[in-house]
Amino acid sequence: MKTNSTPIRHVICAASLLLLAAGTMASAEPKVTTTTGAVDPTKVNEHSQLSHGDKRFVEKVAKISMEEVTLSRLAAERASREDVREFAQQLVAEHEKANADLSMLASNKGLVLPVVDKTHLASWEKKKGKDFDEDYLEKIIDGHKDAVDAMESNATKAEDSDVATYARTHLAAMQEHLRKAQDLKKLVK
Repeated sequence: MKTNSTPIRHVICAASLLLLAAGTMASAEPKVTTTTGAVDPTKVNEHSQLSHGDKRFVEKVAKISMEEVTLSRLAAERASREDVREFAQQLVAEHEKANADLSMLASNKGLVLPVVDKTHLASWEKKKGKDFDEDYLEKIIDGHKDAVDAMESNATKAEDSDVATYARTHLAAMQEHLRKAQDLKKLVK
């Protein structure tokens, strides 16, 4: 039985051309690099689909939330009060979900979120007991005030409807976290 290999050759040839074309198109995308060839972080988000104001909101909320997750993980282990440890665990769980939503939104809009700077944790390692709890709650209160203000504004004023939806969706949880942190702070004093 003789088989005709010509159609297979055509398929292999066509697939090879498609792969070659895809590689050429990918290399034609604008690179955001420095003179040394490294990625320039100041230029990464220049090609985002978001307005300047929407980008600032997304980056600000991401930075606050990621820092709070990092600090809350530490608080879940080191806080002296059980209610503060439980609150920290709640924040980690709820902020991780919000961060995943924000990361997806940013990715869909061509935005790269900032990386968390963990160098500030060194000062937290030295804190203990009531001082740790008070400082942790104060940091959470300050961060949530900023996040709530930004979300309230962007829930109605964001230019991108997905950004506005994110702000509206997560605003109530941020307000509740703020209220609970303020209530806990009164108990810790």
